[in-house]
Amino acid sequence: MLAGFAAIARVRPTLLLVAAAGGLLGAAACVKQTVVFEALPLAAFLVLQRPPGGGLKALASLAGGGLVFPAGFALLFLAEGHFGALFEDVVLSAAGRMGSGYVPWSEAVLRFAIELMLVLPLVILGASAWVFRRAFGAPQLRPAIGFLAAWAAGALAGVLLGRAMCDFYMLPALPPLCLLSGVFLEHGIAHSRANRALAPSAAPACRTRSRPSGMSASN
Repeated sequence: MLAGFAAIARVRPTLLLVAAAGGLLGAAACVKQTVVFEALPLAAFLVLQRPPGGGLKALASLAGGGLVFPAGFALLFLAEGHFGALFEDVVLSAAGRMGSGYVPWSEAVLRFAIELMLVLPLVILGASAWVFRRAFGAPQLRPAIGFLAAWAAGALAGVLLGRAMCDFYMLPALPPLCLLSGVFLEHGIAHSRANRALAPSAAPACRTRSRPSGMSASN
């Protein structure tokens, strides 16, 4: 995701960097299928933030890179004559876990809320970065903040939809929440300091404008 973040931050991302991001996501998907929920925001931003032709090329590079590791594993097991076992253990078992769910939806939502409480400071700071993004006075930050927010939302959706609700399943949501928190702390504090620095210089001007016309300071 950080490689994809670097690709989005560029005015014209190189397809090699996008393919590398796809390759890393594909490798992660071999052991953690819910990474697809984190990859969707990256794919959407690659398409929406670029001209139609460039966005489709970037999306194709991401998808191509994402198939490298799964295809490599598939070919390896196919050559060894164990492709059926690989498909059953990786694809069918994962689909079965997602279909059956570990806990009912009502309990999953309750546990999800409790897990959010464990990272509540990061959630508050991250949400503040999104809410006050226009007040930072840095328009170039808004696409990055939007991507981080979408990344966090995708990771949280993967946690909830999996319904396993183990505490450590919240870990994928920590990187985007930490980055959003850092954005708010850095730019929010800088914006607050700038406003405080302007306040003393603006006070005399306000007092001058408040005096009646024709009246001197001695009067």
